[in-house]
Amino acid sequence: MTSTCTRFCFLGLFLAALIATGCDYRWSDADREQARQMLLKEVALPGPGNSPSPEIPTEDVVESSASKGTEPANIPADRDGDQGASKRIPWIDETSLPSLQWDIVYLGNRPVGYTRRSVEVAKDEDLRDLADSAVDATSPILRIEAESRVRILRKSGEPIDQTVLLSTLERIDGELLGISGSMDTGVGKRQFRGSIHENTFKMEWTEGKIVSTSVVPWETSYRGPFAIEQSLRREPMKPKEVRMVTYLDPFQMAFTESRLEAITETETVDFEGLYQKRLEIENRSVTQGKASNALLWSDAGGVIRKTYTPGVDRQTFDCDPITARYVISREEFDASVFKDLPLLGSYPKVSDSGTAFFRIASQQLSQDGSVSGRTNQRVVRVNEKAWDVEVTQTGAGIDPDQDPVDDSMLASTGLIDWKDPIVQRWIQSQKGTESDPQPSGDVQTAEHARRLAGSARKWIAEGIERVGLDRNLQSPAATLRDRKGDCMDHAIALVAVLRSLQIPSRIAIGFKAEPSTVRPTFQFYCWVEYHDSLRWIPIDSFIDSDSVPADRLKISESSMPSINAYEPFLSAIRLLPDVEISARGRKP
Repeated sequence: MTSTCTRFCFLGLFLAALIATGCDYRWSDADREQARQMLLKEVALPGPGNSPSPEIPTEDVVESSASKGTEPANIPADRDGDQGASKRIPWIDETSLPSLQWDIVYLGNRPVGYTRRSVEVAKDEDLRDLADSAVDATSPILRIEAESRVRILRKSGEPIDQTVLLSTLERIDGELLGISGSMDTGVGKRQFRGSIHENTFKMEWTEGKIVSTSVVPWETSYRGPFAIEQSLRREPMKPKEVRMVTYLDPFQMAFTESRLEAITETETVDFEGLYQKRLEIENRSVTQGKASNALLWSDAGGVIRKTYTPGVDRQTFDCDPITARYVISREEFDASVFKDLPLLGSYPKVSDSGTAFFRIASQQLSQDGSVSGRTNQRVVRVNEKAWDVEVTQTGAGIDPDQDPVDDSMLASTGLIDWKDPIVQRWIQSQKGTESDPQPSGDVQTAEHARRLAGSARKWIAEGIERVGLDRNLQSPAATLRDRKGDCMDHAIALVAVLRSLQIPSRIAIGFKAEPSTVRPTFQFYCWVEYHDSLRWIPIDSFIDSDSVPADRLKISESSMPSINAYEPFLSAIRLLPDVEISARGRKP
């Protein structure tokens, strides 16, 4: 779970992007109660039946400048109350570090992203830019890092991925010492870094080639962007309590004044659809005269477990990291467009040499790293967004020592559950029809491994019907039971069979050339690689050949180690909106 403050910093960016990109999420404060009821009733989460939310008390409270909508000064003049009284009181137990918390982000009923926040004791290299006077051996310095990633669907055009990164160095009581971060709206990028020296806070922004600097006076009582979380963790609120928290918003280089009002303890739905007793807190914030409202739900320890922003129908739920990434990856996978790519250049069906040359160009490659240079591909970087790739059938020139086998390549885990009884019975039935004797034992010679792999490929190729690419990822048991599947299902089933035979294997993910059509194309495609005890070898049950032709370009490979079966495929799918592949008749 990222801190609430980080969520609100990100929210300003998020709202601006919604307006700029024409997303169909438009709410007003008048819709607040209706949207709040929908949060409890219609978030499409499993769990018990929903019940009406409790009445919100209407007891009068002392109004602040935030609740009246007045603009706070650039530098707050009064720091009494919550922050002043707790100036030197730790907000977190040092013995509990490091800590890592995740949230999953929803717009309406749709998961669109996640937030992550970590807290740990700063290392020596983190403190290099701090003034010597700031480093006090008697007071531990914490490094707090937050990340928010959201994928926005637009009415027209491709989706936009938005990312906010924020890192601070602070004393254990919340005193800010340094800050850095970046934000990518999908249409622009900005980086910043700030530090405090001699009661002065200096922030440097970089946007493109433009560098700007801001300097403001600073006092040790001022707090950074995690102040709300720190306030609640230090001293959890009680029902009907009102608290003022003022903190630096680094994305606007201004202070945000938040009025927190604890409404009542209530039962509210968590991510798993279960009711949990939480304290509901209303947050009214003002930054440079702009007001925003949100609801928070905290547990007895002051940890925020859920938030809701009615203006954009945005919700966050405390969630474990594996589930968060799984839900988001599946949503992105389902929303992706599996379009065919034009195959540029000249490409023979199968060259006599068994070698093909491609150039792949995409702006995304500079972010994702590179094209895989393993098994049977050699790559050379041309520039920031282009790579030349040589694909061979034999894998000649690839150093096998740079690509060792690990336990995940034999594991029965996640989607590849080869220990499933259905899978085991099916394999035994196929072995009964195999005339070639099967060697026993976990260690296979290269020859035996290749023979077994050829048998496994034949079993899948002849027993499983080939269908067009769809959006269903089937387990090996489901594919063997239904006797049909697309290239992804074939690859998953073949890996399961190979691992059952104690042959290390993984899935190759990329694109396959279709040069025989009137309009040559590259299509998203998956196949398999296995290790024969000497080297990695490609194999494919979706074609009628024991050898894999050099008609494909691999982006990555995965042993599918976790339940998040969608994420590995997204490495290639994310390239589809912005990739160009050219075939070459000879080496460039």
